[in-house]
Order: sequence, then C-alpha cells, then structure tokens
Amino acid sequence: MEHMHDEMLNDIMLKLPLKTVARWKCVCKSWYSLLNSSDFIIQYLQLSNNKIRRNINDHDLILKFETENDYIDMISILSHETLGVLDTQKLSTYTQQKYNQIQGCRNSVVCITSDRQYTLKVLLWNPKTRQVKVVPKNSYCRGPSIMPHSYDTLFGFGFDDKNNDYKVVIFGGYPSSSHSNGFYYDVEVYSLKLDRWRLVRCNFKDRFLKVNTRRVVSTCTDGMCSWPVRHQRREAILSFDMSMEIIILTPLPSRKKRYSAKELLISRNGPAGFVGIVDLNGHVAFFDHVGVNFYNIWWLGEIGVEDSWTKLFIIVFQ
Repeated sequence: MEHMHDEMLNDIMLKLPLKTVARWKCVCKSWYSLLNSSDFIIQYLQLSNNKIRRNINDHDLILKFETENDYIDMISILSHETLGVLDTQKLSTYTQQKYNQIQGCRNSVVCITSDRQYTLKVLLWNPKTRQVKVVPKNSYCRGPSIMPHSYDTLFGFGFDDKNNDYKVVIFGGYPSSSHSNGFYYDVEVYSLKLDRWRLVRCNFKDRFLKVNTRRVVSTCTDGMCSWPVRHQRREAILSFDMSMEIIILTPLPSRKKRYSAKELLISRNGPAGFVGIVDLNGHVAFFDHVGVNFYNIWWLGEIGVEDSWTKLFIIVFQ
C-alpha cells in the first residue's frame, strides 16, 4: 500500500503547476526527497515540454553576452517565434565565477561550465525554476595535478532517451608511451540519474585527430553528442553514443562534392570552409562558408555514413 501511495503521489505531483510543486516541498521530508529526486525532475521536464507549457525549451534561443562596463556574463532567453526577450539572468549568481561557457541545452536544462585556476565547475541549471544542480567533481574537474594534461578536450551535454537520463560528457586525448600510436582517448560520463561519473575506455585510438577546443560547442541529437573535428587532414564529425558508449567518426563531404565550379569562383581565395554544426530537426547539420555572402547548409541522414550528407539550402546575404 505504501508503494502504491508513493506512485499515486508521484503522478499527482507531475500534473501540478511548478509553483505548487515548489511549495509542496516544505510539507514533509518524504515529499521534499521525492520532488528533488532526479527521476521526478526528468519526468516533470518531459511532461512540461510535451504539454507545450510556456517554458524555456530547446526551440527558444539562449544568448550569452557580457555587460559593457564590467564584462559580467549574462544570459537572455529569446522566443524562437518573436525573438522577444523572455528572461535575462546573471550567470555568476549560480556559478560564482566571472567566466562561463554554455555547453548545451536539453528539455529546459542548461549545462554550464566555469573554469578558474585549472579547476572546472559543472552546473545543470533550469532558467525557468532557477534551480541549480552542482555536478560532483571528476578527475578532470579537479585539475591537471590529478589527471594527465589533455591535448584535445571536448565537453558535451545531452539526453539519453534509451536510459531516460541527462548526461555530461568529457572527451579527452592524452599522450602515452605505453600505447602503440603514442596517444589514447578517454570519455568520462556523468549521469544525473546516478549522480556520479564513469570512466569509459574509448574504442577510438587514432592519433590524427585535431580539435579547436576554444571554438567547439557540442550538438546533441538522438542520444549522441557530436563535435566538429579534423581527422587525417579532413573535416569530420566526432560523435559519442551516450547509451552504447562508443565513438563514431563521420567525414564531411569531400571538397569536390561540396563546391560547384561556380562556388569555387565566388571567392578569390576559394571557399572559407566549415563553420560549425547545429541540431536541425533531430539531425546533425553543418554550415559551409562559400564566399563573403554565401553559406551552404548540409544535413546528415545517418551518423557514421558519409554518403548520407545532403545539401539542403544555399543562403545568400545581400
């Protein structure tokens, strides 16, 4: 009977408005534990999006900027329909740091990292409720004195649909004399449901991988975190399957396939090339800078299949 009572209470809470749920946390310890549990939070956020409540979701735009005089990091949430500002908040209120980076957003949850004196802080933040979950430190978060220096470190955040779990991903490449190619890769995965990190020994062992860690922001689609990289002098998409825990590499279309003869003549120096990746209707897409005023948008039908790239749009700015 007690188990049935807990299930009924959980179902009732999921149907209540956010303000009511917040007030009911104060009723008793058992309700407080339920409403703060990872399982309840995940279920509530999913239902909120499915009912299309007026909530900050993946379709709204997150704009990070600095104040003009004191360079404080701020975030504004813009409506994807009107581009009107829904909310503006100061990031340092939650991170206690001046410099912060948005690593991704899924189902109203924003992943923020702040780095100071070689110590990384990871937060999961809901701008609507203003609730913050401080992710426990892993070996990388504690700094280079504990973990070997990473030459190529990538951060990702997304939702694992198969396991109904939010996950933070840190992908790192490290030099090693004990490996045949002189390099090895590790992936550390944080599970919100389990509230802990796991080290995943990666199946990817190629040393010819280059990333620009200052510019790379991950894209999460269909349970995979993806980043733009260079591999053996070719541009590619590096993806981590959060449920299977494997690395998949997808080369971008060759230069010959990407540019027509006319496009090659648009700019004297040739196309500027790859710009960045985005989530386009649940698939990875990338922007290709052809000339000063020209961009192509390519769409990936299946991660890992190079031939599934399709040119969708040509954008011309007058």
